[in-house]
Amino acid sequence: EETYKYPLDKYNNASADTGEPKGPPYIETELRPGDVLYIPRGHWHYAVAGDEPSLHLTLGVTCRTGVYWLKWLADELMDEEEWRRNLPPVVEGDTAQLVDHVRGLMGRLAALADDEQLVKAYIAHHLTTQDSRHREVSLPSQSGFHPLSTSSDMRLRQAHFNPVKVDFDAESEQHRILFGTRKITLDGAPAELIDNLFRRESFTLEEAIGWAPDFDPAEDVAPLLRLLVEEGILLEEHPPSG
Repeated sequence: EETYKYPLDKYNNASADTGEPKGPPYIETELRPGDVLYIPRGHWHYAVAGDEPSLHLTLGVTCRTGVYWLKWLADELMDEEEWRRNLPPVVEGDTAQLVDHVRGLMGRLAALADDEQLVKAYIAHHLTTQDSRHREVSLPSQSGFHPLSTSSDMRLRQAHFNPVKVDFDAESEQHRILFGTRKITLDGAPAELIDNLFRRESFTLEEAIGWAPDFDPAEDVAPLLRLLVEEGILLEEHPPSG
């Protein structure tokens, strides 16, 4: 059995007893070609090769934990002044101000439990970063070294296996595009343009320009599309050779 529940890398310097288990193993078996053995996180195993050379492949399953969520939350809170503020200094051993400040931060943290928008933000992050399948790659246009075609019939499409979440913040008038572990913030982009870029299976450059009549095609629309291509969100259906 495990001697330490839900261990992280190197037991996270835990002080609990992480020595070898005291009792006998609950499974003792011989693996043959094609067999798969699943070992739960934290459970001990001891493998011994037989009389002949042996080859095996170990696959680790990475699980998201509460610590992962806390790290995400810390990144989100960096946008707020209160969390970026310096902690009060300790002068001549007087920790009163520091204690009060830390308690205030804990109170603010507890208040976040009722923030439904924060919960929705994490769910969006979770869903857009959990897919581990290989995403499509489009070269050379995605490399950033090859200019995007300016032909009006140049067609772009959504990349497969790349979940994207688009939110609109009415207060700041910003669109936020979440994909993988990254975020793109767009100021003042027409709602029609953003809606069509992420709703349509494919579209042409001419159509994209039509969705943003007040935007300059060369200075505004094309750079946005180029950014989305370089980030792997959109792909040219027929990228140039070379």
